[in-house]
Amino acid sequence: MTTAKIQIISGPNQGVNDEFTSDVFHIGSAEENNLILDDPEILEQHVSIALKEGRYAIRSQAGNSVEINGTTLPALEWVWIPNAVTVRLSTKTKFHFSFSSQNDDNKADQPGKDEFATNLPPDTESQPLKKQKKTSGQSSKKRKRKVPRFRQEQSGEPLLKFGKDGQLPSLSLVQEGEKEKDATKSSDETSPLLYGALIVSILFSVALILLDTGTTKSTKKKEVAQARKEILDYYGQQETTLLPYQRDLRQARLAHSRKDKKSERYHYRQVFSLLNAEGKNQFTGLTGSKAKDEKLQHLISVLLR
Repeated sequence: MTTAKIQIISGPNQGVNDEFTSDVFHIGSAEENNLILDDPEILEQHVSIALKEGRYAIRSQAGNSVEINGTTLPALEWVWIPNAVTVRLSTKTKFHFSFSSQNDDNKADQPGKDEFATNLPPDTESQPLKKQKKTSGQSSKKRKRKVPRFRQEQSGEPLLKFGKDGQLPSLSLVQEGEKEKDATKSSDETSPLLYGALIVSILFSVALILLDTGTTKSTKKKEVAQARKEILDYYGQQETTLLPYQRDLRQARLAHSRKDKKSERYHYRQVFSLLNAEGKNQFTGLTGSKAKDEKLQHLISVLLR
């Protein structure tokens, strides 16, 4: 009988010792393994070790992270191992492996302590590894088996709710023809509303323009009427003492009464020229004061618009 001994020398399970007499045993984090490890870097089935013709071979499932005596193992390949080696499974977990056999003849054919080979016999490479139970030695840390549980929302209510009629929610399929019909109907109902809104908007804009124009014209008429009323103060009282600008103002008024706009504007321009002429008294101006000159100039500018 051949007995394999495993002693974990580093990692979360340091100090665990196991002995195996079965032909195949597995090491990993899943509960189905013969040796269960708590290292988070360990896969569910990390490595498998098999006995063939009195010799042991190891197979890594974890890529190139497994090392034997400092040498990295190829992934997914069976490799002969010596009768006493140190195996590193991860950055944390490392164990010492050794085995002894009652058949001394097999020892002569095994590789040395510091060497291993990959020429595993074909029948061993193709032979599937079966799940085995541990026969003796200390057991690793026990784990609770995960049991499926019914999951609910945090509020405790089921995710799927019944309708008011007591039936489960159902889907109703809409035909393409019905979709097009509904879209056409919706478009027909929307078009008159859009056109109506557009027409109302246009009419409102036109009304604002007309209102603004009418208001402007009304304001202008009021200003002109007020200017004609105020300019009467500059006509003078006696015709024998009328000044040149007063005669032009009177002529402009007569032209306005005849509806002779051209003559009216001519006489107002004459007065405007006299107001802007040089050589007038800088204190009394044309009308007797600068303030009166400025007001008369403003009134004439309103009448000439």
